[in-house]
Amino acid sequence: MLSLPRHSPLIRTLVLALTGLGLPLLWPGVLRHLFDLSGPMTPMHSDAPRALTVLQVGSDALIGVAYTVIAGLLCYVVYRNRNRLPFDWVVLAFGLFIVACGLTHVMHIVTRFLPIMWLDGYLKAITAVVSVATAAALPPLVPRIARLIEADERATRQQHELEHANQRLQQALHDTEVLFALSSTLERARNVDDVFREASVLLADSANVDGFVLWTIQGDHARITHWQGSIDVSGTAFFNNGIDRKRGSLWDAIDHRAARYIDETATFPGVLHERLQLNVNALAHLPLQTATGTMYALSCLRRASTAWTARERRLLEAAAKNIAVALERQHTSELLEAAARTDALTGLGNRRAFDEALDAVINSSKRHLFSVSVLSLDLDGLKGVNDQGGHAQGDRYLTTFARAMRSALRREDTLYRVGGDEFMAILPHTGPEGSQGVLLRVREAVLEVHALGFDRADVSAWIAVYPVEAGTLEELVRLSDERLYQNKRQHHRERGAGRSSGHAEDQGEREH
Repeated sequence: MLSLPRHSPLIRTLVLALTGLGLPLLWPGVLRHLFDLSGPMTPMHSDAPRALTVLQVGSDALIGVAYTVIAGLLCYVVYRNRNRLPFDWVVLAFGLFIVACGLTHVMHIVTRFLPIMWLDGYLKAITAVVSVATAAALPPLVPRIARLIEADERATRQQHELEHANQRLQQALHDTEVLFALSSTLERARNVDDVFREASVLLADSANVDGFVLWTIQGDHARITHWQGSIDVSGTAFFNNGIDRKRGSLWDAIDHRAARYIDETATFPGVLHERLQLNVNALAHLPLQTATGTMYALSCLRRASTAWTARERRLLEAAAKNIAVALERQHTSELLEAAARTDALTGLGNRRAFDEALDAVINSSKRHLFSVSVLSLDLDGLKGVNDQGGHAQGDRYLTTFARAMRSALRREDTLYRVGGDEFMAILPHTGPEGSQGVLLRVREAVLEVHALGFDRADVSAWIAVYPVEAGTLEELVRLSDERLYQNKRQHHRERGAGRSSGHAEDQGEREH
């Protein structure tokens, strides 16, 4: 296609104007009589009423002014948009047509008073030429206009698609930020309560969830361990009793290891009646699988009668994976923490656990004004058992004594293994008056150990009482140990006397 320079619209318009001005002059008599005032007046001027004359003259004047203004505005628009308007010369031609029409109406006024009929005819001929040229130029523009309209519609559709894509991008960005915040927060969580609470707060608004329930799965029974949100499930039967495998839609998600979404609980047969009483209209169950073997499930409750969208499902399922990892991490941390406070052989608390528990009990006794006793125990003969029966027999000796001693103490008393053959017990609400009773129970435990195959078993034991005999935790432990070793030396003296009388001494006792 021929590419015209930028000034081609002006040239085309000038050509059209010159053509319109020149062609009528070729008509016979026009050029010679153009400004001739001797022409006859039109009949309509003769006896017209004054009101009609004013009406016609006023209308022609207003039309002329209006056409002039319109043509001027078109020229202004074309000039301002000359680099973007695809058919600006046609617009200018249309402007010339409007100007010519305006001049025609002006001549209607002039010829009422001056008989310049040749000039009037000339201007009408100009109008005719410009009109024909403009009319001829318009049909080729129809396909171009149609393409422009189609392009505009396509641009509008693309704009809407971009807006929707931008909305989806913004939503995806928001969901990513939520998941990042969730992951970061769960890494700092100190326990399962923190994990569940933080996850619920972050997901409530993003996923339009009113309540969260965390289930712990044990065989064919599921029980609620945590709940969060505006839907209170604490008064329901399934909160107090849990759910067996035969009841509820929860088990469908657990058995298939896949999320289960229910958009209308009222029409779903597997939804518990208690959920309907809570005005829960939409429900989601997400199994939380952990590598530690503990199975959890997260239930999301919604009051609004709206279906779960694909975005909400993706968000909840991604969040469920983060929660499962956090629960697994917390479970592992709890196991490690418990292992750090537990004696692996006997299952009793170790020295670290004893120190922490004693500090807590002493602080409680200060607030509530009760006595606390510490029982120190030293198991005799362990080396002899190891030498005679091997270390496996020595381990059985320790565990047998631990079980017997734990059974001899009260439920609120706590026994710890703090060394190889050393044990300590914390006895809340036990004062000096209870010391003899405790020592009697120690002797009963020793007799039980005798009955279980360790007939030479013995133990050195003593008690110190807070705050009667010691004012601080350190003084309490030190006093109990001192009395223990006094008792132990007494045992040695008694055994030495026995050897001088001919009694045999176990090799394990000679170590002391």
